Amino acid sequence: MSNAFVVLLYINLVLVIILFSLLAFLLIQKVIINRKAAKVEKIKAYLRPDLFAYLLGNEEALYNRWINDTPFSIQALEELLEEAAMMLKGEEIGATISSLAEERLTAEYKRRLTKRRWSTRMNVLYRIEGFHMTSFSPHLWLALAENSFQTEAEQKEAIRVLASLQSQALARDLVDLAPPYSKGLYKDVLRRFNNTYQLFFIENYEKLNNVFKQAIIEWMAEKQDYSNIPFIKAQLKQPHLELRIAALKVLYLFGYAEEETDIYPFSSSVHWQERMLFAKLAGAAKKDRFLPQLTKLIADENWFVRNAAGEAIQKYADGTLILQHIVETHRDRYAKDMAAQWLESEGVTA
Repeated sequence: MSNAFVVLLYINLVLVIILFSLLAFLLIQKVIINRKAAKVEKIKAYLRPDLFAYLLGNEEALYNRWINDTPFSIQALEELLEEAAMMLKGEEIGATISSLAEERLTAEYKRRLTKRRWSTRMNVLYRIEGFHMTSFSPHLWLALAENSFQTEAEQKEAIRVLASLQSQALARDLVDLAPPYSKGLYKDVLRRFNNTYQLFFIENYEKLNNVFKQAIIEWMAEKQDYSNIPFIKAQLKQPHLELRIAALKVLYLFGYAEEETDIYPFSSSVHWQERMLFAKLAGAAKKDRFLPQLTKLIADENWFVRNAAGEAIQKYADGTLILQHIVETHRDRYAKDMAAQWLESEGVTA
């Protein structure tokens, strides 16, 4: 038997041993996990009747059974409170869930926030928000102010949690903050804060950074509150392009193009995005006064503007006739091609 064969045999044997060891480890882990889950389920079954009765108003029910501070009991209580939050609705029940979480889980959650494992710390933040544990508001704000979170993901999640907890300190800091967070995070914050703080941000709009301003404009589009249209129209005079574009997009989503003076200047903007959005707004309004500019924009140097102009013209009552006229008489070949494409989309041969 050659030495090479013996070496190969030993290598294969070692690999087989390693694989069987891993399999044994995984099987043992699965058994351990299943046993833990079974213990938690047993505790949940024991606690559930009285816990739900307590949440529904029977204040004596909870004290008929003992909730201790063992890891299994804490996990059972967490899962039961999450279950109750999904099944039982109402402000009083929500307040009772929060109060019980504050009483039984605060110490454990403070301990978990110092753990090395990232997933453990993140899960605590999710649960603090889910149970609306307001006692954590000062703790999280201080950690945010001192930049003591270990990862950016935790920092951003803490901001979301503080917004859900209606943190006045966070609202104040966001107004004064110079280096911006992401637009998506600002919108998350706006969705979580109540009307009082939402109005606070709008009142302090000029103090905000441009990313936050853009988030407010887009958040207003999500709300579909037409009372915000005057505010959005005012943003069309902003010196910053991204804010004007955001406002034009919101007006388009609202289907607004009533006042010619609001949007007409954008038909000749030096920025193609504004010319394109003018065309979209004109198509939504279908006002004859916009047709001269649309027939001009269908020959624009930018394809997106030409395409938006062609689509807008198509929406008019006489749109097909206008597009055919452009194909037959326009001097610009790009305008002819775009008009022909939109005619073709209607099944009309140019």
